[in-house]
Amino acid sequence: MRVLSVNANNRLSKFIDDISVEYDVLLVQEWARHGKDGDFASALSKLPENSTRSVTEFLLIEANEAYEVTSWNVLHEEERVQILEVNGSIICNVYLPASSSKQRRELMEYLRDVLLLQFRRVSLIMGDFNLAPRMKDGWFGDQHSAWTKNYERETFASLCETYQLLDFGADVRWNATFKRMNNGKMTAFRCDLAIGNPEEWMWDQYVHELRTQKKTDHSGILVRRISS
Repeated sequence: MRVLSVNANNRLSKFIDDISVEYDVLLVQEWARHGKDGDFASALSKLPENSTRSVTEFLLIEANEAYEVTSWNVLHEEERVQILEVNGSIICNVYLPASSSKQRRELMEYLRDVLLLQFRRVSLIMGDFNLAPRMKDGWFGDQHSAWTKNYERETFASLCETYQLLDFGADVRWNATFKRMNNGKMTAFRCDLAIGNPEEWMWDQYVHELRTQKKTDHSGILVRRISS
């Protein structure tokens, strides 16, 4: 079973039919402009008819039942968090706020100390964390970016430790999942993350074409379940 995560930057309807990698479950952040009925309806209409989906303001989960998804259940939904059980695995789709380090820390604390205590078997958390989990994951020109605060990194590490999850992207060749020119310098971040139980999940690949071909402004990330 393959799980793909991408921040669609409100453009999902423009590229949902043009994703080259195969996936069974799609986790999307910023999937449509819900304030614009045309964008919302267009994004929904593009999704496969033989799929099961669940949506919030920021997040969308879509599972294609034609492939390896045999069982599906949404366990929890709120604005920036979705938790589902697919084929016995508990998966969490998250979108941390871009606007505030404090808000990112608070959401991770909420996940760690409150919400995920109800779902201790969570084995995979994916999404746009809007932070650099290590100093070398965030750059502003040729300098490390000061965007991510140390207390965010400490909370992220604690979340991983509490649920015995690994940051899969930390163990492969470094790649930015987001790049943008800012005041004449390139901002480059590995902020789209997959943290998972290494006994159940493994890294597959970055899907950079979604970003480099300007389908969205983030690279996708793909992981694969080890066991059937």
